[in-house]
Amino acid sequence: MLDPALQRRLVASAAAAAGQRSTPAPAASGPKPAGLTPREREVLVLIAQALTNREIAARLFIGEVAVNTHINNLLAKAQ
Repeated sequence: MLDPALQRRLVASAAAAAGQRSTPAPAASGPKPAGLTPREREVLVLIAQALTNREIAARLFIGEVAVNTHINNLLAKAQ
C-alpha cells in the first residue's frame, strides 16, 4: 500500500499533467493524464479510491507484482 502522502502527490502530479484539478475522478472515464497506458490509468484510479495493492490486483485480475510494476511506472512518470 502506498504512503498516503505519496499517493496524494502521485494523483496530484498526474492530474496536473492532464491540466485537471488535483481531485481524482471517481471513475475511469473523462480526461486522462497524458503519457499513461490504459492499465496505468486504471491503477491510478483505483489508487485514488484508496484500494490496497492486493485489492487492485483482484479488481484487475492481475498479480500484485504487476500492480507494483504499474505503480513504479506511475511514480517514474510523475517525476
